[in-house]
Amino acid sequence: MKFNQGCAVIGLLLVAACTPMSEQGWIRIKGAAVESDGRELKRCRLDVWDAATDERKVGQEIEGRFDIQVHPGTPAQSYYITASCTGFKEKLKFGPWDTSGPDWKQPMDLGDMVFRRIPNS
Repeated sequence: MKFNQGCAVIGLLLVAACTPMSEQGWIRIKGAAVESDGRELKRCRLDVWDAATDERKVGQEIEGRFDIQVHPGTPAQSYYITASCTGFKEKLKFGPWDTSGPDWKQPMDLGDMVFRRIPNS
């Protein structure tokens, strides 16, 4: 009996390994967090939100150039992303992306996310 259960588990793992990450609910995001002078920033954060409900699905710490995969749990039909970096007041927003539309593709490429320091007045 245990042998059959072990074979079933191995079979499920093999099927999961052959299924693309995007079909398993993973989202791939790439880009770069940089300061206006081009320096890569440390201590930044990306959050993925359900665009229909404004519910935060998942977040991850990033720094500089990144190419990450996140799993938002229960999938949504459309997402938007916010980015923030320690030491900067502004929060950047990207999207929304409709996962059911014909233009949906991965990775979600955010490009260079430029944060600007505002000097004290």
